[in-house]
Amino acid sequence: MFSLKLSENHKLKEIYFQNGDCKVLIRIVCRELESWYLGDMQAIQQAYPSFKLDKYTNKKKFREPDIMNNAAEEIEKILPEFKKINSAKLISQYLDVVNGLKNKNKSESYKQFIKGVQKFFEEFSQK
Repeated sequence: MFSLKLSENHKLKEIYFQNGDCKVLIRIVCRELESWYLGDMQAIQQAYPSFKLDKYTNKKKFREPDIMNNAAEEIEKILPEFKKINSAKLISQYLDVVNGLKNKNKSESYKQFIKGVQKFFEEFSQK
């Protein structure tokens, strides 16, 4: 994984235009990944069977995880065994990239990211 400073955006455009018909998709994730996890609590439960899905799934603050200012703190409160790297490896296995777009994942940023990647590959495969 790499990080990209906003000032480097012009470099990406230069690379794109220098390479002609090169297919490029640029997505910059601006939310904490924990928002994506909180958007799919079933994925959390699959990764951590002791997680009490019914206790949190319909709570108001979890209905729109992208508006949380502290998703990482929130997930640590409801899942004490949460550790950023290990939990990312565990939970990400269960994030549904197909059905997640059909309102399963409540994170709009997750849905937009997946839609962009799917669209990119659809267009790429048509060429």
